[in-house]
Amino acid sequence: MTGDGVPVWCFEGPDLWALAGDEAGHALPADMGPWTFKKMLVIGSSDPDEAEALQLIRENGFCCFDPAPTDSKEADI
Repeated sequence: MTGDGVPVWCFEGPDLWALAGDEAGHALPADMGPWTFKKMLVIGSSDPDEAEALQLIRENGFCCFDPAPTDSKEADI
């Protein structure tokens, strides 16, 4: 843990984004990749979406989600 949050690593796949519990993304599903590392984030459990993501990362090592609809490829996560 870091301060009030937990470090997670953000990856972009062909159709999904993912948060992983390690910087190499070892638990990311290979069949949904290839995965490209984007950035490290610190998320907390006070926000319901972040709390759910942390729970999924604890259970599975990752959490996948659809990218936010934007004009640019990289959403502001």
